[in-house]
Amino acid sequence: MWEVHEIEHPFSNFKAYIMITKFKEIWGKTDDIILRYPMVLTTALIAAISAVVAIEIDHQDNQFLVTKLAFAGCLGISLMFGIKMLSQTIRKGIQ
Repeated sequence: MWEVHEIEHPFSNFKAYIMITKFKEIWGKTDDIILRYPMVLTTALIAAISAVVAIEIDHQDNQFLVTKLAFAGCLGISLMFGIKMLSQTIRKGIQ
């Protein structure tokens, strides 16, 4: 009886192309960051996971231990980033 036809937007494929290009650009930068700062990302992951665990095990014996691990991980983010910047500065000064 009645047929429903979808009207395709003239720029819908163009928008999808732009979005895919942006995703590829972001993931390319992500690979670079992972290779440059693996220890910073590792300590950030440890801090995030231990913070979530500390919240989830509220009022248990191990909560203080996990909270200390979260704080140490947060301090480790700054420490590892500072060490990386210092090593890059020293490397540039030597060459």
